[in-house]
Amino acid sequence: MSFDGRERESATMRDTEDHTVETDAGRVDLTEYQRAEMAPPERRVTTMEILAGRTAPVALEDLATLVAAKEGIGTDIDTVDRVALTLHHTHLPRLAELDILDYDPVETRVVSCPKRELDRTREE
Repeated sequence: MSFDGRERESATMRDTEDHTVETDAGRVDLTEYQRAEMAPPERRVTTMEILAGRTAPVALEDLATLVAAKEGIGTDIDTVDRVALTLHHTHLPRLAELDILDYDPVETRVVSCPKRELDRTREE
């Protein structure tokens, strides 16, 4: 189905507290993973900004706390858990696929950021 500008505009979605998305056509239940897949790529930019000055590995929970704080959405445990979920399932794997960083999903930490190290080498 193709969308013209008007149809796309009427299909805007609004997040709700109960893990559903409200559309003009009604409420749609989504899993946490589906919500993470819909997350905007700005979170990837925020993540890279946070990692920019770091050389040591960064634990997922620590990174999620920093991202949540920078985004101004709060750092309570539920918010940090939701951010960690989007980072773990969506953003960090995608950044790893692009060889921007190395993410260890078993240890749940960013182990290195080769692109950042390469950029630092170029500056020297």
